Amino acid sequence: MEKSNKFTWIQTYKELVEYLKNMKDRQKELIRLLEEILGEKPKEKEKDKGLEFELEEIDPFTFISYLNKFGQAKRLQIIQNLAKKLNLTVPVDIDGVPSTNPQNVWWFPVKSERTNNEIEKLWNFFYLAVENKITDEAFSEILHMKGIGICKLTDGLYLINPESYLCLDDPVTDYLKDKYSLTIKVDKNTTYQDYLRILEEVRKYTDLPFYVISDEAWNYHKDKKKKDETVEKREPESETNIINTSFPLNQILYGPPGTGKTYNAINYAIQITRQIKPQNEIERRKIFNELLEEGRVVFTTFHQSVSYEYFIEGIKPVTHKEQNNAISYEVLPGIFKTLCDRATLPDGVDFEKAYKTLLNELKKGPINISSDNKIYRIVLNLDNELYIYPKENQDKGYTIPKNTLISYILNRNIPENLTNFCKIIKKQLKSYGWNDKSGKKDSYVLIIDEINRGNIAQIFGELITLIEANKRKGEIEELEVILPYSKTSFSVPSNLYIIGTMNTTDRNVEALDTALRRRFSFIEMEPEYDKFKNENIEDINLKDLLRVINDRIIGLLDKDHCIGHSYFMNVENLQDLKQVFFNKIIPLLQEYFYGRYEKIGLILSSKFLNPIEYKESKYSKLDFPYEEDLEHTVYLIKSENEVPDEEFKEALKEIMTS
Repeated sequence: MEKSNKFTWIQTYKELVEYLKNMKDRQKELIRLLEEILGEKPKEKEKDKGLEFELEEIDPFTFISYLNKFGQAKRLQIIQNLAKKLNLTVPVDIDGVPSTNPQNVWWFPVKSERTNNEIEKLWNFFYLAVENKITDEAFSEILHMKGIGICKLTDGLYLINPESYLCLDDPVTDYLKDKYSLTIKVDKNTTYQDYLRILEEVRKYTDLPFYVISDEAWNYHKDKKKKDETVEKREPESETNIINTSFPLNQILYGPPGTGKTYNAINYAIQITRQIKPQNEIERRKIFNELLEEGRVVFTTFHQSVSYEYFIEGIKPVTHKEQNNAISYEVLPGIFKTLCDRATLPDGVDFEKAYKTLLNELKKGPINISSDNKIYRIVLNLDNELYIYPKENQDKGYTIPKNTLISYILNRNIPENLTNFCKIIKKQLKSYGWNDKSGKKDSYVLIIDEINRGNIAQIFGELITLIEANKRKGEIEELEVILPYSKTSFSVPSNLYIIGTMNTTDRNVEALDTALRRRFSFIEMEPEYDKFKNENIEDINLKDLLRVINDRIIGLLDKDHCIGHSYFMNVENLQDLKQVFFNKIIPLLQEYFYGRYEKIGLILSSKFLNPIEYKESKYSKLDFPYEEDLEHTVYLIKSENEVPDEEFKEALKEIMTS
């Protein structure tokens, strides 16, 4: 039976918890590890004061939250990179793992407000949770820390033990209510015993494991949010829904945050590979997941740590389970070379299907193949790779990695003693319907999110020239290079498309490699003011509101710092709009106008600011001259609780009328 690829992250998190148990006195190591994995320094921010500090201490819950503050694909890549770094089980999914609000990853108060050993208490609570010794007192103490509510607390418990705990966030509670008519009420007075009783109540309604409930709840939540939106966004199409695709081989979608760059990159990938436009969001996600599984689309994110060895090829450590976990160092292809090889193969899609069929057959038992009057046997080794040997002598066999088999099919040099074995495996693959003489060339797509954040010269190396359309394999000016590690010739196939995305607010845009600029077509993604599910929220026209805000941002900064339409896409009522402002738009403006919050008042309204006047009398007297303007006004951002709903509504009207 084929092993499921769902919930593989659970084992990884179990091992991660074991690792964290030993890190209380090594918190700086944890912070350095985060920096390496995320490609950025973990920092804490005092938003009201416009201050930012590098983390000097950390708790295990905050560490885990940092891993989940990005989108689905990037979060999976991060936990995979972490698992490889720590030698943990590498997951292939994060189904059922809730995402973390990137503005609220910290479990402890800001530095100036940490006065009660909060981080020490969080570590102690972590150990209690791991040992299943949580008390009402300990639960209440963490619940009442600043910035922690029942949702965040149960989220942390769930991630360290998803088999025993359930996160009581909005998607889960809404799902339980809609599907089982089970209403869950929690607040700051909820005790640990109350929480356990809620879990027992959930088990009365369903036998599903908590992590399955979480996964179903989040999928239900996303589908419910986008159902009406996708109906409105549907465009008139032909009955077959077939489209004419004429995309450049290399393109970069660029624009400010929230303009749908990644969203459209996925749409383009579907149109390039399937020549269709999905009818709705559910179909879109289904097709994209199929393309990922088929290997026709690969999604990656560039950051400062991405290297040539990760992208093209390099010498990497390989652990061999069948040899008592012995480690060898081998030349292995990176994601780009792997995709290029896949696109170069005769009928690469059917090859992948045939290879998968072979693996599934081998999971049931060995396969015997006759060749040159001999019987050979193929089995799977402990590393899930093909091992082939003469039936009469198992010791005279060899492991045939997939990349070695592909090199043989592409007529590249491989060790002579492996040639005959690769020939036998190739014969078996053909028996599953793969045609090695086929001229069929399906399209493949590499999506590179945040392409400008990587060191292009370091990542692409000498291959930057080969991606040009007229330098591709089979073109008039086709070029090949000899790769430095494998010493094999290499060219980029003409059926491989590269789609990058680029956030124009990122300072790395200015330093974007010139060689990259002239090899890519650039497509600007601007805010679209007619995409909102609900255009009017209590007499507030979202289209006009966003347009006014962006006009003012352009006046104070430039169009590269505008706010995209996606921030307002799922707004259904005034409360949703208020949360978008305080959790997304205002924090973004704080980044734009760091330390100059009065400009946020110019863009929005003075109702969002708390002006504090400083007089000379406020300071201590000095006996010597001091050149400083001591009389000035400091502007602080009001919190969401400081702006009542009616005042918030008036502030929005003021934005559009002032």
